[in-house]
Amino acid sequence: MNIFQWITIPLLATLALLEIRAYLRNHQWIHVLREGVWLSAIVLILFPRLTSSVASLLGIGRGTDLVFYAFMLLTTGILFHFYGRNYILRRDLVELARRDALRSATAGHGLDTKTSDPPLGNIGLAADPSSYRRSNGDDTPESSQAIQGSP
Repeated sequence: MNIFQWITIPLLATLALLEIRAYLRNHQWIHVLREGVWLSAIVLILFPRLTSSVASLLGIGRGTDLVFYAFMLLTTGILFHFYGRNYILRRDLVELARRDALRSATAGHGLDTKTSDPPLGNIGLAADPSSYRRSNGDDTPESSQAIQGSP
C-alpha cells in the first residue's frame, strides 16, 4: 500500500460507518446509496488495476478514462436532478406568494391616483407632483414654495 491508500482508506471507511449509522437512525435510502459510493471508492483505491480490467471489458482504453466518463455522466445526471428540484421549489414558492397575497389583500383604491398614499412615496420620491415643476422650467413662486416644502 502507498501513502495515498494509507490516508484515504481510513477516511473512506469512517465515512462508510457514519452512513451506516445514519441509515440505522432514520432509514433513508440515500444513506445506502452513499454507502455504495464509499465502498466502491475503497475497492477501487485498494485495487487500482480493477478499473483497467473493467475498462478493457467495456472497450475503453484506460481505467482512468472509465472513472472520468462515469464521473461526467453521474455529475450531469445529478445536475439535471437538482435543476428540476430547484424549478419545482421556485414554482411552489411563487404559488405560495400568490396565495398569501390573495389572502392578505384588502379592499382599497386600486390604481386610483386620488389616494393619500402615492405608489412611489415609499422610495424617496415626493408625494406631491407639483414639487417637480421647477425642473420643468416653471419658476413661479408657487413651484418654489412646493420645492422648499413650505405650504
